[in-house]
This record gives sequence, structure tokens and C-alpha cells, in this order.
Amino acid sequence: KAVLYLGLTALGVIGALFSPLIGAIAAVDAYLLNPTAIPMPDGGFRYQFWTTVAFLVGLLIKRPRRLEPVGREGAVLWMLWGFVAMCAASAAWALVAPEEALAASYEMLKTMVVVTALLWAIRSESDATWLVTALTVGVVHAAVLHTFGARLGFIPASMDRDEGVLIEGQSSVMVLFVPLLVLLTLRGSGIIQRLLAFCGLPFALNSIVKSYQRTAFVALLAEGVILLLLLPRRITLRLIPLMTLAGILFVYRLTPDNYWDRMKTIETPT
Repeated sequence: KAVLYLGLTALGVIGALFSPLIGAIAAVDAYLLNPTAIPMPDGGFRYQFWTTVAFLVGLLIKRPRRLEPVGREGAVLWMLWGFVAMCAASAAWALVAPEEALAASYEMLKTMVVVTALLWAIRSESDATWLVTALTVGVVHAAVLHTFGARLGFIPASMDRDEGVLIEGQSSVMVLFVPLLVLLTLRGSGIIQRLLAFCGLPFALNSIVKSYQRTAFVALLAEGVILLLLLPRRITLRLIPLMTLAGILFVYRLTPDNYWDRMKTIETPT
């Protein structure tokens, strides 16, 4: 296992110095694959740190010119940076543990640096397709590892439920990517991408169930409503059968009785 993950990381780090796209893929997959969750003799190697450093260094070496905006992505990016600034400023008036606000803001700052760099690294529709495929592979890896990892002895039993195998909350990341998996199943670029998304969707839903997080359940419901309301009608008509199938799988196959007991507490929060 250590040879596999260290070898993939080495390829990503070296490739990042020559191609911003390879660097972007290495950086996002180091986060989603998160080999640190698997006990193995890798010397405590910091996968995400070194792939991100290589990505940013490669970007500085290549200095790709930013593409012309095609929508309002520039405004969205500025709003995200504004949110980071607001979070950092909140430490000034925080009455309890302002250092926690600063620490959280610093983590968000690092994320925004990578997000901004991704916009410079993606140069074409083909680049975007490769990155989305890499994201899908990472999400499926995390979901499958969370589903079977403890049973197969790959991860500690403590990661089998709420904690998950990702650095951040498992359920929040899975919820974030469920709409992507749904849309890729319907409109992915090529049969491999669509098949990967289709096969990965049940594992992502199961990973959400295993976390027993009420916020994740509410977020799934909200995502379903938003997709049905905002997508073009021709896509919505194709989406309804898939969402129905996913809903049946979620309710009747993936969720045990005690899951719904936990969800019922939404009505009586404490």
C-alpha cells in the first residue's frame, strides 16, 4: 500500500512541475484519496502538503495566462475571498476562543489559494474533463474506503462511522459531490466517466448514511429540490428516474432503522 500511494504521489509531484493540470489533479486527489487514513509504513509522509507545494511551484514556473471569463466566476471568487476575510476579522469580536476563528480562517485561506490556482491551471474543456474525472475517482475512493475499509482491515474501526476517512467531515464532502455524480451519470463526458459516477453514487450515499449526520440528510433533500427546480426541463425529465432510483436505494437498502430514529430528532433539537 505504501509503495502504491507513495509512487502515485511521486508521479504527481514530478508531473506538477511540468504541467499545471497534472499538479491540479495531484493536489485534489491527495486530499480525496487521503492515504494518511490508512495505517502503513510511509514515514508519516505529508501527501497533501507536498502535492500542493509542487502544484503551486509548477504554476509559478509555467505562468499560464488566465483565460477570459465566460460567466460570473470572477465575482464568485471575489465573494469567496471576502468570506475568508470576514471569517478572519470575526476573531476581533469573538468573545469565546478567538484563536479558533483564526485557525479556521487560516485553513479556509489555504483552500482558497488552491481554488484560485485551479482557475489558472485549467486551460480548456479537455483539462476540465480530466479534473472532473480525477475528482470523481477521489470521491469514489473515499466512499468505498469508508464503506469497506474497516471490514477489510484497511482503516481503524474509529473511522468506520462518524469520523470517516477524509481530513474534513466525510459526510459534508460526500454531500458536496453527490450532485456531481448524479449529473455525470446523465451527462458525463464519455462512457468511463458516466459509469464511474453511476457505480460510485451508491457508495457515496452509503458513506453519508454511515456518518449519521442530520445536516447531511437535510442537505441531500435540499440538493434534490434545487436540482429539480433549477436544471433545464429536458435534463430534469431525465433526472427524475435516476433520483427516484437513488431515493429507493437510500430509503429501503442503505438506511438501517436506527438511522431514521436519529433523523427524527431533527423535529426535537436539543
